[in-house]
Amino acid sequence: MTVSWSTVTAERQVLAVTRTWTSLDRIRDLLPIFADDPRVQVIFTVDQGSVFSVGLFEHLRGIGMRVISWEEAITREFDAILAASDHSDLHLLRGPLVLLPHGAGYQKYTVHSADDHRELSGLTGTALRHDRRTIPASVALSHPNQLDLLRAATPDADTLALVVGDPCMDRLRALSRNRDRYRAALGVEPHQRLITVTSTWGPGSALGRWPTLPADLLTELDHDRYRVAAVLHPNVWTFHGSWQVRHWLTRATDAGLILLSPDGPWHLGLVAAHAVLGDHGSLSAYTSGLGHPLLLAAFDESQVPPETAMASLGQKIPRLERHRSLGEQIQDALDNPNPGLLADLADQVFSHPGEALARIRRRTYELLALPEPPYPPAPATVVPEIPPIRRPRSFQVETEVLPDEPETVYLHRIPARLAHPGPTHRHLLAYDDEPDETILQNAGAILTDDPHEDWAATTLTRYPGCLLVAAPSATGTLGVWFHDGARAEITTTTNAAAWDNALSVSGLYALLSHRNRRTGEILVRAGLLSGSVVVTGQFGEPRPPADDLL
Repeated sequence: MTVSWSTVTAERQVLAVTRTWTSLDRIRDLLPIFADDPRVQVIFTVDQGSVFSVGLFEHLRGIGMRVISWEEAITREFDAILAASDHSDLHLLRGPLVLLPHGAGYQKYTVHSADDHRELSGLTGTALRHDRRTIPASVALSHPNQLDLLRAATPDADTLALVVGDPCMDRLRALSRNRDRYRAALGVEPHQRLITVTSTWGPGSALGRWPTLPADLLTELDHDRYRVAAVLHPNVWTFHGSWQVRHWLTRATDAGLILLSPDGPWHLGLVAAHAVLGDHGSLSAYTSGLGHPLLLAAFDESQVPPETAMASLGQKIPRLERHRSLGEQIQDALDNPNPGLLADLADQVFSHPGEALARIRRRTYELLALPEPPYPPAPATVVPEIPPIRRPRSFQVETEVLPDEPETVYLHRIPARLAHPGPTHRHLLAYDDEPDETILQNAGAILTDDPHEDWAATTLTRYPGCLLVAAPSATGTLGVWFHDGARAEITTTTNAAAWDNALSVSGLYALLSHRNRRTGEILVRAGLLSGSVVVTGQFGEPRPPADDLL
């Protein structure tokens, strides 16, 4: 008697072929077409012939997929096969194959092309034909204008073409309905704007040409106006290793960079963005589909065929220039969006919005010889858990009092880990849990969120160069202890839910720096935040603060 180990007897078996983390991402966009259908069992395999397949087999098992080896896969017959990579030995598989792009359509040359015969990534001849035999049963296109590209690659184009739209674009648009919630989950306050850096892989990418861009942004952009996120192509993580990528961005992540890994909620980096800095990768096309302001930090024309929509995007989207103020360029993009241009570019890449899963399911179930389920497929809107977001624990603070507003101080804060010596009116402020001891040794003001008995005296003794320390009290005010023994109390009135005690302390510092006073009232403005800071207490002669140097 034959033993059956299965519990549910599926009528059809579908093989999902992955070769890289990028192709896995696209396959996962498609899986909702089989949701709630016990007639279909999905099995995964990995063609490990790519340098970018490292860890993929183990990852699939780790997230609960049924995985078989490539050697087993090529010995079995399947009712349908889905693949989003054209470099594996697809001709060895047995079953009707649907070939899909692993990005936003077919917009780049494959790196495996010969210089005298460049093929499009996703439409290579070896994936379309073998020994005069057509390999796929269908080739999915995101837009009808890609039919000419397919015709250039195979004489069977008109038979194979399946115009479906783009399931990833549909998912991003579905997620965007909860954009404000995702911004909050990423730690972006209502008064801040999220600037997302996206990078494809290779030396011509944004990261390849400008590896310090995330840190450069955090160095220049006011912390109280902006947050910065980065979404890097999976091949960057796979080839260099996740440790190395994070190691390259250590100071940036310590300064608050939201670094989203490819197996995490990278979609939110696009959905939640107020503006995107991209390159010739697919995420720039997806940004146009979301309608976000877009600047190009790099664009490698040598990797983009001139007849593609991506080439058009590269010609029309402004470049981010290194020699100009990054903040001014970004603010200009935010203040002067061009939704018509972005919509036109998106219309050249994506068709049939909201229909991709339905169109792919229709064709797949034809191949399976099964009637479709009676309910429509829907994009997955559940995203992986967001990892804890680091927040900077120290700042270099520039203070400015305008001649016509003598009772107001404007603060410009940047994370101290990235600070350079600045103008005269600035100070270094740190929380006592700042991990960099050098910053604490040089801080002019130190705060705590959780004071203990004798905290103030202990901190002033440990850091003799510190002018003052501050800690919250049970009544909601801030207690302040000066190095010369004087005491003060800060009361802040503000409607800003995101008000930071450090802003109030900087208000006191401004009184000392600009007025040489330890008491008084001053209106503190930091980005869109404002609060009235009142300092009271009994003092001797104040000691003017020295400029703090890192």
